[in-house]
Amino acid sequence: MRFLARALVLSLLLAGCAGKAETVRVDLRPVVTGVKITGAKQLKPAVLRTVLAQRATHPMHFSVLLTPFFPAHHLEGLTWLDDQTRIANVYARNGLFDARVVSSQVLPARGLSGKERLPDGEIKFRRIVHAVEEGPVSTVRRVTVYLHGGQPGDKVALADSVGADVLAALETELDPWSLGIDKDKRFSMDAVESAARTVRRRLAKRAFARPKVEYRVDAYPEEQVVDVRIDAWPGRQAVFGPTTVKGLTNVKEKYIFRRIDWEEGDPWDGSKVAQTQQELYGLALFGLVVVDIDSNAEIVVRDDGVEVLPVSVTLRENKAGTLTHGPGIGFERDRVDGHYKLKVQHRNLFRLLVRGDLDLQAGYKFLGPEDHFPTATLETELSWPDFPTRRLKLFGGFDIELDVEQGYKFWSPEFELGINWSPLAKLSITASYSLGYFDLFLQSDEVLRLQEEGTFASDTAFEDGYFLSRLRQDIVLDLRDNRLAAGQGMFARITADEAGGPLQGRFRYLKLTGDVRGYVPLGTERVVLAGRVWASWIHTWGDETDVPVNEAVFTGGDGSVRGWKTKHLGPRAEQDPCEQRDCVLPLGGKLGLTGSLELRGNVWGPLWLAGFADAGRTWASPSDLAAPSEIITKLQPSVGGGIRFETPIGRLRLDVGFHPAAWTDEVFKEPYYRKVDRVRVGGQGLGRNSVQYSSFAPVEPPLWNIHIGIGEAF
Repeated sequence: MRFLARALVLSLLLAGCAGKAETVRVDLRPVVTGVKITGAKQLKPAVLRTVLAQRATHPMHFSVLLTPFFPAHHLEGLTWLDDQTRIANVYARNGLFDARVVSSQVLPARGLSGKERLPDGEIKFRRIVHAVEEGPVSTVRRVTVYLHGGQPGDKVALADSVGADVLAALETELDPWSLGIDKDKRFSMDAVESAARTVRRRLAKRAFARPKVEYRVDAYPEEQVVDVRIDAWPGRQAVFGPTTVKGLTNVKEKYIFRRIDWEEGDPWDGSKVAQTQQELYGLALFGLVVVDIDSNAEIVVRDDGVEVLPVSVTLRENKAGTLTHGPGIGFERDRVDGHYKLKVQHRNLFRLLVRGDLDLQAGYKFLGPEDHFPTATLETELSWPDFPTRRLKLFGGFDIELDVEQGYKFWSPEFELGINWSPLAKLSITASYSLGYFDLFLQSDEVLRLQEEGTFASDTAFEDGYFLSRLRQDIVLDLRDNRLAAGQGMFARITADEAGGPLQGRFRYLKLTGDVRGYVPLGTERVVLAGRVWASWIHTWGDETDVPVNEAVFTGGDGSVRGWKTKHLGPRAEQDPCEQRDCVLPLGGKLGLTGSLELRGNVWGPLWLAGFADAGRTWASPSDLAAPSEIITKLQPSVGGGIRFETPIGRLRLDVGFHPAAWTDEVFKEPYYRKVDRVRVGGQGLGRNSVQYSSFAPVEPPLWNIHIGIGEAF
């Protein structure tokens, strides 16, 4: 009994100690709300903060909805003092060898409700301030590249092993100032390491599969100069030997060999090895891809001194099936679109690399008092990326869409079958056929009346219940560094649609659409100039003049001319009178052009600011232009700015655009009408004697628009 009592007391003590230790570990440590670095001019404080071990809590942590994505960072002992060495090391790597942290302080900081206290009385929130003195900058004085024969330590002339011709070519390709290190510019260790990698790649391109590259940096702070020396031992030239694949379970080996660009006996080329590794990752089937010389196999040296190098492809398969889901929202003036999306994917159906996608989306769209409705989408697609070779992809799909647009609602099922060819990694060519049915319903009375009277100043057809049979060709060149938020590169797309004729269907037309985008960093990746030009043209033939409303050309809104509402920058009908806040019915047309310039700057951490200028317009027909030059002179401009914020789910964007009245064509200044409720008071007060009636008052079109979404406008 005494033993049991002692055991019980001991267990309670241990439980109490454990609970106390947990409390000390979490609750009794201050929260770091910010880490500031003062005196930093040559290097941005944001660059220095990336190497610090003591992190700061993200401002969005204090938002209840975003707390799971942005955890709190507590004060970690004396880690903040150790960060002094880390800061000095970053400066040394960037040519400021005398830079030092002269002081570091932990100061009180305010939380959301003042200076909250921890259980022991200490202030809960702290901020850290590091003060630096950068000192003078050292620049690059000399860069030298030495080529050696044999191995490090051997005294063998390279010309004796590779020949004079190869040596002369190497000396040209490895010119010191072509390696990315700039003379008389600030020294950067990153540039030196990048230069060493460039030397390795260029040697590997010349069939030297196993070169050894070393570099040495001699700094002279008193002279403020740095000398860089790179030594390279190319070794023997090589050819590809046999290739083996390891780690496959569900993926067939033949699909791996289809992505190997060499044959046994070909001269070694390191770029082919890298390209193969990239293409295997692109299948989205593997969490690990390593393509390298097989270290476990025997390396044979031929009589001519060339090595035969066996290659191993080591893979680790991911789970083939995935399930993702999440909400989305789009917002602009008088337009809100919220939805929830569920996506199911399988990347290796039937063990044939067949990819299956099922997308389910449900939401609600509000465009005005009459134009609001539930929205839903069901999309299914099967794609076979190796049909019958690795650069061809066969795909087919079926989708059903339920949606609402201003003046009408619709549902539309559509089937599509096509083939895609990717002759280059960044180039894609697609040809497809689609057959869809477009059913309008719940149209406003005004739309029906205007359509019956034939008063539309457009060939847009609001026809109900028609089939659209269409061929499409699409060419895409994508050289962007990031598809969601590009910092450099370009994107170009040309699309041609042919409907009707021998394909049957209700409408006959040819539609051409072009889209070109460019992204240029202005001296730093933190400042980007982005530009876009988009154009679309529709031509009908025979006795056909109409185009379906869902295929007409529209401009205005997010991703187009942001100072205007969606689809409003073109031919329209006026619903007079109407009971909506916006009585303009966009009709679209057969010709449209837009252009945009946007300057984006990263001002702090996840925060970006942007300024933009857009211009565009839609015409009912090219015949509406008195002269070809009017396609430029009649464009309607808008200007504005916005804020972007990096989040775990993407770049959150808010844009506000304006189109000043002085810049606006008179045709777009015509007022529309809005129902106004008025109260007439009879007698005293607003009681039984008050009478309510309605009238229709003219309202000037709004001169501004607001857009909220995830991802850049282009």
